[in-house]
Amino acid sequence: MMSDEFTVPYNGPKPPSDRNPTQLHFHYAGIVQYNILRKKSAMGDETRNHELYRFPNGNTTDDIRKRWNENVETIDRLLTVRDEDANRFEYRPYERGAFRATDTGRIYNGTGEEWELADASAAAVDATATDCVQYVSTGAELEAAIPSGGIIVLCNDITLTDTVEATVADDLWLILRPYTIRRDDGMNATMLDITASANVWIEGGIIDGNRAGQNFPAEKHDEVVLTNDGTDFLFIDSLSVIDNTNFSIRATSWMGVLASDYVQRTHPEDITDPDDAGGLDGFHVFDSHSVLMVNPDIRAGDDAIAVGARTALTKHVNIRGGTVSSPIHANGVKLHTEYDADPIAAIETAVIDCQVYDTYGHGVTIVDDGNTGNPVEEVVIKGLVTGVGLDGVYLGATCNSVDVKLQVSDSANHMVNLDGGGENASVCVTGTHDGTVAQAATGCRINEYDEVVVSGSYDGMGVGTAGVLLVSVTDLTVRANVTSFTDAGIRIEGNGQPDEVVENVVMNVRIADIGGDGVLSVVPLQTATLDVQVDDPGNHGINIDDGGKDVRLDATVYDQGQAGIRLDSVENVIVSGVIDGDGGGTNGVLLENGVTNASLGLVVRDVDGNGITGIDSDHITVTGCVLSDLSGRPVYGTGTSDYWVLTSNQGYNNGSTNTSLSATHKSVANNLFS
Repeated sequence: MMSDEFTVPYNGPKPPSDRNPTQLHFHYAGIVQYNILRKKSAMGDETRNHELYRFPNGNTTDDIRKRWNENVETIDRLLTVRDEDANRFEYRPYERGAFRATDTGRIYNGTGEEWELADASAAAVDATATDCVQYVSTGAELEAAIPSGGIIVLCNDITLTDTVEATVADDLWLILRPYTIRRDDGMNATMLDITASANVWIEGGIIDGNRAGQNFPAEKHDEVVLTNDGTDFLFIDSLSVIDNTNFSIRATSWMGVLASDYVQRTHPEDITDPDDAGGLDGFHVFDSHSVLMVNPDIRAGDDAIAVGARTALTKHVNIRGGTVSSPIHANGVKLHTEYDADPIAAIETAVIDCQVYDTYGHGVTIVDDGNTGNPVEEVVIKGLVTGVGLDGVYLGATCNSVDVKLQVSDSANHMVNLDGGGENASVCVTGTHDGTVAQAATGCRINEYDEVVVSGSYDGMGVGTAGVLLVSVTDLTVRANVTSFTDAGIRIEGNGQPDEVVENVVMNVRIADIGGDGVLSVVPLQTATLDVQVDDPGNHGINIDDGGKDVRLDATVYDQGQAGIRLDSVENVIVSGVIDGDGGGTNGVLLENGVTNASLGLVVRDVDGNGITGIDSDHITVTGCVLSDLSGRPVYGTGTSDYWVLTSNQGYNNGSTNTSLSATHKSVANNLFS
């Protein structure tokens, strides 16, 4: 981390005067790692004359990349080069380009092939001419220059006393670097308000909202408002905003918004009442067709990045790299339909791959606040989420395809919460809870999704409730490690609908230090294959509590509180594995309430009770089992249990060597217990 006070070299455009030194000195609390040159010389991704950054292949979509690179080439061509006379051959002599020698005062014009010496008076540039560069030094000059479009270069710091409000119909390049536009004390108004019917580029510089000098929080005003009609592109490169009083950037109705290396410091630590932080968003985009942010660095009061749909479809949202934070009021990244959204409003696809840290709310949230019912077609979330006050990821909107590959640490609530329903959900998380907040927190919660895959590692730190909570899901695959939750390691339940069944379940899970059941299903399972290892569950190792059909279970359970495996009303089930009670537990296997057509072949040892107990269960085959070190009987069948077969089982050191079966129809042969 760099110091708050730092020095950077500057080789960019200079105004006609000699007011700019070649070394610029800055002192802005909280603005760190601010790279003015944006130089990528090792990759050859900068323009030749002014070292503006070009996007190489693979960094973004073709249409955005093309427009970005066309803009930087135009700026590189039109901006006057300023250097010593002897160095002019190091610069490309673009046609209509200009070179001003800083030591001799000579002016050269580019022909495309070479630099030609020009008459100084003839080479003077009319600031209002098409495609020319305008240099501005005051807010009034800036406001007067914007309607002409072209390139506008800030010459020095500007303090605004009134809003710079302008409309522009031609492409605009606004180059602020390395200067600051600051809101004057008592201004209490928006700083820049630009309505464009053309492409707009903002390069570098600092927007200082001067919150301490305003009537805040009684009055809140956006810093920069940029509005289009949905046909043009907005490019923001290396812009910084500090001490905002409302939205830092409000961009509305653009064909595309691309922001690279955007920096914001709201300084939320200076706000006493968290409610006052409402509205102090970072980068907020409305009703724009596509949004791409590359390497943002945002610490905001409200949502750090927000994309809202009110009257239009936002087709693509893409956040690549960077860090975002909102520690006292809201979320890291929020995509949503607005509360007053039109029926057409929606966000179609989203890719979020960044670091979210220290948020009061969710790390990443996608919600349908407008209740349009329009689904998000595809969501991809990657990166790191740490220190969040609510869910690491919360998807309240319906999503038709979800792919989450995430590291989560210190999550106070659910690490991932897919709440809005949908299909094709894949969640892979390596995550921990914060260990202090005993909320209804899970590692992963998925509600009403079809075709679900859950993998990763989930650590509840002794306060999370369930490692993985699955509500009304079908076609389920779980491959995960779960540890230190107060309730179930994995819990499957329904929404109370009649005849609800969870179908096509595959598990390969490892679970440890659980307060309740290792695996608990309170909804019928149908066609399930469970490969489960459970260590130290407070209750049952595996508990299928509400029936099921066609279940294959291979379990390793150690030191359970009650039964290693409990099956209730399950039909057609095969059980294998190892149950080691470590001197505790009540049963190795407990069959209750009409278990039918069950085949058991497993090892049960060191249980403070029976090896296998069946209550009111029929057509049970126990064969090839080893049942030892039990305080009770190897096998005990009671109630209305009938049609039992016990063959070729053995064991030793049990409280009783006798099996006890109440069944009228039974076959007992070739068992050896000592």
